[in-house]
This record gives sequence, structure tokens and C-alpha cells, in this order.
Amino acid sequence: TWVWNSSDKRLKKNIESISDDYIDAVGSVDLIQYNLNRKNYSDKELYFGALAQDVVAELEQRGLTDDGLKLLSKQKVSDNDDTLYYGMDYEQFLMLRIAHDEKRIKELENKIEKLLSKQ
Repeated sequence: TWVWNSSDKRLKKNIESISDDYIDAVGSVDLIQYNLNRKNYSDKELYFGALAQDVVAELEQRGLTDDGLKLLSKQKVSDNDDTLYYGMDYEQFLMLRIAHDEKRIKELENKIEKLLSKQ
């Protein structure tokens, strides 16, 4: 099996612009820094990211779920524990975060243009 990131249009279906609800949900999440809190892992390294539960909460506020999203996953961390823990695909997260930043920049540019045209 080949593993790669396809970007070829011929290998995609149901192509449409990203929903503003997804963009706004991820754009509303606080970015954080943290240390891991997991047995047998170093707690010395400092990580940067977001909390999956915050993404889920923002999605739910917009009537969306995490079902079928590559952005979020649920997995066990060991064979001895059936608890499911969230994982986040940061490539997907960053795509939405960039889309949010671009949307915000366009809004600010429009406000600036309106202000300048009133002078």
C-alpha cells in the first residue's frame, strides 16, 4: 500500500469550499502550551497545540459533530485500558486555522477600506 497525501483532483469527490462553521469552530479554539501527562513518557518537553475537547465543544456549538472528521480521532493508549482518548490531525487543524486567519484578514481589510474611503 502506498502512503502519500493526494492532492490530485481526479482522486477526490464531493469537492466544495470549506464550511464557515468548521473554519469558525477551529478558529475559536485557544492555542496552548503543555507537557505530557502520560505514564512512560517524558514530561520535560514543552509542546504546542490545542485541546481536542475544545474543538469538539466549538463544533457542538455550531450543531456539528466530530463523526467522520479526519481532524479528530479516538484511540486507546494501551491494551490494558479501554478508555478512548482524543487525537488531533494537526495538518487538518492548521488548514482550518489558516482559513480562519485568511477570513479574518479579509474582514479587517474591508473595514480598513471603508474607513479610508470615508476620509
